[in-house]
Parts: sequence; C-alpha cells; structure tokens
Amino acid sequence: MGIMLISFIIFEKTMLAEPFYKKALEADPEDTTNNENYASFLHYIRKDYKQAESFYLKALEADPEDAANNGNYASFLHYIRKDYKQAEPFYLKALETDPEDATNNGGYALFLHYIQKDYKQAESFYLKALKAEPEYHSNNGNYASFLHYIRKDYKQAEPFYLKALETDPEDATNNGGYALFLHYIQKDYKQAESFYLKALKAEPEYHSNNGNYASFLLALGRKQEGLNYLEKAFSLEPDNDLLSELWFYKLAHFQDDADRARNEINKLLVDGEGSPGWDFAPNIEQAKKEGCKYIDELKEYAEKISRID
Repeated sequence: MGIMLISFIIFEKTMLAEPFYKKALEADPEDTTNNENYASFLHYIRKDYKQAESFYLKALEADPEDAANNGNYASFLHYIRKDYKQAEPFYLKALETDPEDATNNGGYALFLHYIQKDYKQAESFYLKALKAEPEYHSNNGNYASFLHYIRKDYKQAEPFYLKALETDPEDATNNGGYALFLHYIQKDYKQAESFYLKALKAEPEYHSNNGNYASFLLALGRKQEGLNYLEKAFSLEPDNDLLSELWFYKLAHFQDDADRARNEINKLLVDGEGSPGWDFAPNIEQAKKEGCKYIDELKEYAEKISRID
C-alpha cells in the first residue's frame, strides 16, 4: 500500500477510521491522498471492492502520475479483479514515476513471479525492492518464498524468512511461509506446527494457511483434523494454485471423493493452472500407508500440478 493516514494505521482492524476518511473527503473531495486512503480502507478493511475501485480511479484522475496510486490500483486489478492485462501498465507507470519504490518493485516482482512466470525478471525486481528497503517484511518473505520454491536455494532462503519474521513477528503470511519451510525442507515438524498455528492465530480466515496446515496434518495421518482445515480452506474461495493442491489432498486421502477430485484437477490443468514447485511427496507417502490403490496416478498428478514452466 502507499501512504496511509495515521488513522488507518491505528484503526486498521476496526471500522473506527471511516468517519475520518469521510471528513477528509468532505473538506477536499479532489485530494488524491484522501481518495487513495479511503480506497485502501474500502479495499482492505471493508472489502467493498466496487466502491474501492471508484475511489482508486478518482485518486488517479486527480494525479495520474502518482506512484502510490498507480501501484495500489495495479495491485487491486491483480489480486481482486484478476485483470492481469490491465494491471501491468499500472505497475509499470508506478515504477516509471518512482523507480526505487520498495512496495511497487516488490509488487511487480510478485506479478512477474506468479502471473508472468518470468523468474529471471522477477528476481531482479525482488532484489531491487530489498535494496531500496532491506527491512521490509513482505519483500523479505516473498523473496524467501521465491528462493525456496523456484530457485530451491534453501540455504539462502532461510535468512530471508527469519528477517521477515524479525521485522514483523505476527505476520500471517510469513509465519505460514516459514512453517512450510520447516515442514518440507527442515522436516522439523514440531517447530513447523508452532508456526502454522501462529499464522492461523494471526489470520484464521487465510485460505493458504488453512490449506497448508491441512496438508501437514494429513501427511502425518491426523485425518479428521486435516479434513477440518481442508474443508475450511475450500470454503474461503482459494486461488486456483491452492485449489489444485486442495483437490490433490482430497484425491490422496479421501477415496470416496476421488472421482470428483480427478475431474476438478483435470479442469484446472486444462486451464493451465497448477502450483509450481509444490512438494506432494509427504502426502503421497501417507496415502500409500493408508492403502491408496492409485499411487502411480497420484505421482503423475503431482508432477503435472507442480511443474515449473
């Protein structure tokens, strides 16, 4: 996010800030900062996306060159509208206006990483973001994830996870990311579970952490616990990369749902969806222990879903 009013920082988990935004807009309806701040409030707190977009556009109309406004609207188009074709020009406009901004360099790195799958370019923007602001927890965590899943440079990845958590110990995304690292790479299951639970305490409705903890529990044979988190992850409208993982866990551990799981995975694969770099081996191993009769099929699906282009 760009520049926020103090009220947003103080009251970000409440609705108490809204009267301050409205009062600021009454005083100056055309002010770019006031429109941008209220847009961000509507986006991240109210989740009123239709209204948020109208204020993002009003902010851009007031100042089309503003780097924060362009970057925030790019992020809105990327994550909320999933209009990737429209999002990229706004990322580029933001970077043209302020090439050194850590937030926009990090945001465009994520776009290149997950949408364009241009890993060489993505890494250059992650590094540029970190050079601009070495302590920024989100960029440290996102680059750690890139090193973990794309570069498979585990020795390099861990210090970036730890830096992210040092800067913001309660961040749900980074706690969840480090939990995955401890789970799959370090195989320190006791520590991994503590970070999964910390992530879920920070943000109980975060679909990725619910799905990842489900995978952890299912791979350990804690089937009913795992099913509870799996069903919760499904209910939280996951993105397609996570959705392919969730249906794989259904296929691996719940044979009564196997036919539907196959159909859903196949549809996602046809649409080019998957989860690049994901490790399904622990769930396949546990499925074998549970007597699953189609282990070779699971391995084939795992390879297709996790393939890195």
